[in-house]
Parts: sequence; C-alpha cells; structure tokens
Amino acid sequence: PAINIRVLAYDSGRAIFRAAKRLEVGAVICEIARSEIAYTARLVALRRSGLPFALRWYDGGADPRGLSDLAWLRADGRELSPEDWQNPDEPVLGCLIGKPGRAKAPLLLLVNGSAQDCDFAVPGGVWQCLVDSSDTIGASRWHDQGPTTFPLAARSVVLLGAAGHGLKTA
Repeated sequence: PAINIRVLAYDSGRAIFRAAKRLEVGAVICEIARSEIAYTARLVALRRSGLPFALRWYDGGADPRGLSDLAWLRADGRELSPEDWQNPDEPVLGCLIGKPGRAKAPLLLLVNGSAQDCDFAVPGGVWQCLVDSSDTIGASRWHDQGPTTFPLAARSVVLLGAAGHGLKTA
C-alpha cells in the first residue's frame, strides 16, 4: 500500500514516516506542488536576507525614539494585555518587531487563527506585504501608508515590512 500526502513541516514528516515504519507500509509518496515550492523559496529568501529574530534578547523595551524592540498587538492595534493572552475568543494577534535582525526597518507579523477574515490595524508609516500565506505563492501587492488596516484572511499568516526594510523576497 501507498500513502499519498503533502508534508511541509519536518515534525509532520517525521511522524508520518515513523508511523509508516511501525505499520510496515511499503511506500510513502511525498509531493509538493510547484506553487508550494515558490512559496517556500519566498520564505527561505526572506529568512536568509532578514534573520527576523536576531541572536539577542527582546525585552519589549523602547529605544530613545519610543520604538519597542518587540510588541504584541491585538487586531485593533493596541498592545496585548495579560488578559488578552487568556482570551480564547480572540485568535488574532500581531507581533511588531521593532529591531529585526538584518532588516533595516520594523517588521509586523500578523496571525489569524480564526475562520473569519478580519481587518488588522497597522501602525503609522509606509508598509508593504512581504509574505501572505493566503496566496498560493505567498505574494501580495498590498502596500499602504498607516495608520490603516490590513485585510487579514481567515487562517493566515502575513509578514509586513516597513518602508526601507531592505529584505529580498525572491
């Protein structure tokens, strides 16, 4: 027997092959679509050029200009409170990385774990979408000047870069 699967994550792949070995499955075929290859290449290029999280401690502290090195945000743009972290009814959050690794400007990671689309409040400045998991190749032409909102698709992850970020996406 053969199992036809799609695997992107190492842990998932390892679990599948361990189960196949235990069950003495004859063959396991793993495939990845061309669009997923382009999406993965986009992520690898960003990771290599930007190292979004540098090898340093992020404490949430602000620099002399008032920019936090790391801040967790709600969909309305306000910082998450301790109570927000405990709220299972709010599956949307953002991570504003004020001092990303090699990037020359802040990055904003948006996560929507909800089955519903939502608008995420983006802080002031000029922003460009670098990766959008709701697109088959992870690309987006979205850019805007904040404060504005980003149309965050259901069950998606998006990375926005502030103007001058200097990151490569291909």
